Amino acid sequence: QWLVRLTSPGSDPWVGVRTLHRLVGYHCRIISVALSRYEKTRGSEHLLLDPVTGLPNRVAFIEDLKRWTSRGGIELAVIAMDLQDVVGPVSDRDDRWHSLLVRQIGQRCRDILRDQDLVARIGWYEFAFILPAIKGEGHALLACERISRTLRESFRVDGLRTLVRPTLGVSLFPRHAQEAEPLLRMAELARNEAAALLLAAARDRVA
Repeated sequence: QWLVRLTSPGSDPWVGVRTLHRLVGYHCRIISVALSRYEKTRGSEHLLLDPVTGLPNRVAFIEDLKRWTSRGGIELAVIAMDLQDVVGPVSDRDDRWHSLLVRQIGQRCRDILRDQDLVARIGWYEFAFILPAIKGEGHALLACERISRTLRESFRVDGLRTLVRPTLGVSLFPRHAQEAEPLLRMAELARNEAAALLLAAARDRVA
């Protein structure tokens, strides 16, 4: 049943994944089959776009990153972002409401980027950025702060005020990795470590 929903025209594949998570837990094989079937039902012009935000998806992001890393003499930053907490009256919201929120998040990210930058939706509340012509770690951290500050401003979806709390991780090319997929993995690892540190700090405050 959920595979049918997942592959229906115009549907959001991450809604199906999220539903599968709730019903049967995290079974990578099931999710992989579902996403594979979804990809096969779309025209080739849509295979690289997220249907909710219109942003590039994970596959397109990796391909763009490969093109950038194949050039010589450049520096760039890869930022992986996850919205760990969505604060507001959202527990009883449906998938449509969450999709509207995701669309607003994607648009806000797109609005603050330079022309040469790229943002992609790579998961349910996960986004990734390519920032070419970055000038070292300090410049990348400033970009992270700008993204975080922009997204901490409240969203209004169906009249409901909602806050999100982004967690970001950064990797630099060519310092941390020389290929696209390792670069994204390094950024995701840094993001996950940042999220773990924030969680530990919150537990310490409660204790």
